[in-house]
Amino acid sequence: MEPLFFCPLWGHPESEIESFCARVAEAGFDGVEIYLPLMDNAYRDRVLALLDKHKLQWIAQNAQFYDDAEDPVKKLRRHLEWQVEAKPLKIDAHTGRD
Repeated sequence: MEPLFFCPLWGHPESEIESFCARVAEAGFDGVEIYLPLMDNAYRDRVLALLDKHKLQWIAQNAQFYDDAEDPVKKLRRHLEWQVEAKPLKIDAHTGRD
């Protein structure tokens, strides 16, 4: 088994996703770990196109930022299903709150 090396987007400005993906690929990482906001299809498609362009794999980050009254388990499930559609290598789910 060969180890894979991923760089998280966490800590980098999301507005600079293009340069982030280019720098990660140039540095020799195998992929990225990225949080995709729920149901933002335009951003998801943009990120997936950049990953394909730079031949990067990805791990989906899933964290709960749910402050409304909707059932958090229901919302988490919907977000996970939405992420699965984009075919990440894996999903890293943070289900607690700090």
